[in-house]
Amino acid sequence: MVFVKLWIQFIIVISIVGGLAGLFRFFDEIDSINSTYSIFDALIISVLGIPRRLYLDLPLITLIAIATGFGSMVRTNELLVIQSCGIEAKRLIFYAILSMSPILAGSLFYGEYGFSLIETFSNKIGRNKLNDDSVRFAWTKEDDGFVRFSVMPDGRVSSVIIYKLSYETGLLERLESENVNIIAGQLAFFDADRLEFSENQVEFNKAEGEIAARVTGDQAVWLAGDIATLGLSMIFAAAKYRDSVNLNNYRHWLIFFERLFLPITLVIMICMGASIFLTSFVRGSMSTSIV
Repeated sequence: MVFVKLWIQFIIVISIVGGLAGLFRFFDEIDSINSTYSIFDALIISVLGIPRRLYLDLPLITLIAIATGFGSMVRTNELLVIQSCGIEAKRLIFYAILSMSPILAGSLFYGEYGFSLIETFSNKIGRNKLNDDSVRFAWTKEDDGFVRFSVMPDGRVSSVIIYKLSYETGLLERLESENVNIIAGQLAFFDADRLEFSENQVEFNKAEGEIAARVTGDQAVWLAGDIATLGLSMIFAAAKYRDSVNLNNYRHWLIFFERLFLPITLVIMICMGASIFLTSFVRGSMSTSIV
């Protein structure tokens, strides 16, 4: 009985919140409609944005669902019948947590896999349709120079620039390529434009063959990619890597612990929602007679 009541209320609440989130997102996307971005595309982007909104609002949704679920059982005297059978309030709260256990497990699963799949797909569709080529840039140091790479919103490395300085000859070399691939986990690029700066002249030529950077494909995304497109374990790895290269990783740790401790937050919300009615019911309603 408790399981059914709570899940009915949870489905009702999450449907209302999801519907409103999708509607408001659709209103925002309407302003971006043009010849390449149709109303159907805006609808798809709006629908893809619903899971993220529900994930962020999950603690509040759970609190409302649990409170309204126990509230409906109080109004129909079902809770009185349950407690008259000797079931205590603590046990009812345990049943509520047990009933919501699929949500607790699902929050961790979505934090690990859902964000990376849905956010990457949504960004890819939106950027392509809107012809948005905005990229994120990051620098990293290698033994003989510096590397700058560009990461697209969908996590793809679009270009690499390497600056190398020879202290023996005083020669500065600049390599740039937009033909970037990931081979065996490492960034590799082809058909690079090479500029060689010496004391008296500048030479331009094409670098033949494959050139590999020491940074891996994952490390490039960790440095310049969108954190929202990363899974839980990838955020942890990104935070550790950024710490190893002395970069700020505060936001990475913040999002990591926020997703990791979400099930604990949901358990707290379940206890709060149940306590709202159970405490008042135990104090004031146990004298109600059953005819």
